[in-house]
Amino acid sequence: MIELTITKVGSKWWYSDEQRHRLNGPASISERGYCSYWVNNQRHRIDGPAFIGSDGSVAYWINGRPVSEYEHMFLTKATYG
Repeated sequence: MIELTITKVGSKWWYSDEQRHRLNGPASISERGYCSYWVNNQRHRIDGPAFIGSDGSVAYWINGRPVSEYEHMFLTKATYG
């Protein structure tokens, strides 16, 4: 079961079995405007960046491992069409 926690400052965190986890959107949304995607407590996203900063910066992660944008596209080419 997915549980949503909202902090006093307005950050939102989704958990499953006490691990950051969400499949249909970011598992954390900061009051400062960044969001990150987590699956089973590991940063992970196959259809885009796993971290999007409030300044527009991005970082790609697969199964808790940071990867370059090129490596991400290569590893997930089936999801890009």
